[in-house]
Amino acid sequence: MGREFLLTGKNVAVIDTFYNQLWDVYDCMTTSIRFQDINRHLDKYKPEAFIYCMNNELSEDIENMSELKKKLIRMGVPVIIIGAAEETESFQRTTYNAADLVINKPLTSDKIQTAIDSFFNTRDSESTRVIRELEKESELNRKKHILVVDDDPMMLKLIKENLHEKYDVATAKGGMIAYKFLEKRGTDLILMDYEMPGETGPEVIMNIRKMPNCANIPCVFLSGVSDKEKLAKAVAARPQGYLLKPIDRNKLIEKIASIIG
Repeated sequence: MGREFLLTGKNVAVIDTFYNQLWDVYDCMTTSIRFQDINRHLDKYKPEAFIYCMNNELSEDIENMSELKKKLIRMGVPVIIIGAAEETESFQRTTYNAADLVINKPLTSDKIQTAIDSFFNTRDSESTRVIRELEKESELNRKKHILVVDDDPMMLKLIKENLHEKYDVATAKGGMIAYKFLEKRGTDLILMDYEMPGETGPEVIMNIRKMPNCANIPCVFLSGVSDKEKLAKAVAARPQGYLLKPIDRNKLIEKIASIIG
């Protein structure tokens, strides 16, 4: 079924239009005009819109809508009113513009559907935009993540202490632990020791770049050797940096900032 609406009001002809001509587009439920009845329906059923089909409603019925609007706002349910221009204008004045969408006579099923669909398309687009902005803001505010891979526990501890204030740091004592970590979550940068038992740093990086979603993770090698042959192997792994041990804290932070901010 389509969007779910709760209908009320004295305009039986308009309510019939929803049931007889728009039944395959919207899923509708009706309630009486009584404030208590509407309230009880809303306690048990959250519609995507509350639709007031107007036809000479009493002023007291309309006045109750100001109070009802507070509940609908908390529920995130928009108010749509349908009726003659003078009635809808009076409704808006009395309720301090409680209606989110106004549809005036002359009325046809096509006009009602077009107005409602356009309203929700705009509303959905705005919601999507807000969500994307919040996600973007969250991404900007989160700490960037760094995975440090080294077989020396003291080195792992030292680097984590130097970086934890600005970055979210995880450590892995060797390639196998790094693989398992990256199978479960990603990282923004890898700090990789060159010399490790078993697989060397370049070998680990080559394997990581074959893993799903890991091909473009930037890497900086940390090494205590400056041998040309080993440097050539490191370069072949296409790292974004190469720092010699003992690691200078300022140079490390500067290098990381230049890569991931």
